[in-house]
Amino acid sequence: MTGADEYEERLTIIGALRWFRDSFAAWFATAWLYLILWTVVAGAFGVLMYIDGKFSRSLAEGASIDPLSFQIMGWVYRLFAAAFLMAAARCAYKQIEGVWTFRLIGAFASVIVCLHAFGFGFEALADRRDQAMSARTVATLSETNHTDQIAALERQKDSLRSDRDGDIERLQASIQGILTDGLNNDHLADVYRQDQTRITDEARRKIGAIDDQILGLMQQANSAKTSATVIEADARPWAPLFIGMAQVATWSKEPTDWAIYLCAVGFIIFWVLLGESLVIFLPERIYSMHLKDAEARPKPVEAGEGEVIIKMTEQEAAEMQDALRHYAKLREGHVRGGETKSRKSRQDTKRIEANQYMEARKDRVTRMRLTGASVAEIARKLGVTPSVLALEMRQWMNDPEYAFVFMGGPNPYGETDADKAERA
Repeated sequence: MTGADEYEERLTIIGALRWFRDSFAAWFATAWLYLILWTVVAGAFGVLMYIDGKFSRSLAEGASIDPLSFQIMGWVYRLFAAAFLMAAARCAYKQIEGVWTFRLIGAFASVIVCLHAFGFGFEALADRRDQAMSARTVATLSETNHTDQIAALERQKDSLRSDRDGDIERLQASIQGILTDGLNNDHLADVYRQDQTRITDEARRKIGAIDDQILGLMQQANSAKTSATVIEADARPWAPLFIGMAQVATWSKEPTDWAIYLCAVGFIIFWVLLGESLVIFLPERIYSMHLKDAEARPKPVEAGEGEVIIKMTEQEAAEMQDALRHYAKLREGHVRGGETKSRKSRQDTKRIEANQYMEARKDRVTRMRLTGASVAEIARKLGVTPSVLALEMRQWMNDPEYAFVFMGGPNPYGETDADKAERA
């Protein structure tokens, strides 16, 4: 490896270390920011894609249309809704037509995908609402059924008591008539007294049987209430968040199911709108940030006719100054007094190597320019910027050569192959 190559490699390492010191922190923070933002977008996009496909497919279930067609269209709407604002931003950035076309179609697609998400969320809430209502309905129906049976048995008891009392009064009237008729037939009253005892015992037995039935029904009703309460408690149809929101909204310790359901609907609406915003609006904002970052990066500028490129970054200017000082020392090192012969020999060798390197570099630049390559293309192939290449070659080219390469001046080498081909 020659001395010039070693120095150029050292400049590359120094530049990398200087970039790490000055720019790595900002680059890492920006990269981390973009990574998090695009991860948020990707996560929300994946969930909403699943919702769109699931809900769209359910619209065609049981119909003659293949549900897969609805599912694919749901995905298509989602993809366009996620990209239309980015497309509109690019049209505006490139100053081409199509901004309002993307925005108008995207607005319709956004409405469709929002309805998909709303329908999916409301369908889940409907299942929970039905579950809560059915648990309470079971308890109500069970209690009503046993109450009706108990009421019917009570009416039957009242009827038995009424019949018993009527029969006893009729028999008592007969006994009273026998005792007061003045005849010697009081023994006949004993028969009616036996009938009274029989009727009373029979009525007591029937009423006792009915009381046993009522007691059994009351026990069954209590057991049904306990079972319904346990089922309702185990089911837990409402999430604690929805119950807490309903308690705050109604200021009640035990809010109704409808109050809980309405709070759940409000939460689903907010959840869906926030998720849609992350997928629809956030990518466009991130893309605009990327465009602004691209504008802030230094771009290679090609010299026009009669112009010299002089713009460069501070880092490039510092590297160029170091290179010029080093080349100047190599060219003038051999005239320093007080140097030993061996040191002069080493410096002469370095000077010759540096001169050979720069002459070969100048010849390569000239040949590439003669073949029609632009300054930007030449600089890119040599691994430098056009501004650095212009300052570097200024020390090794005469005025006509420099004007031809960097300022679009006349060709000092005569007619080139490209010129002959163009003239032919």
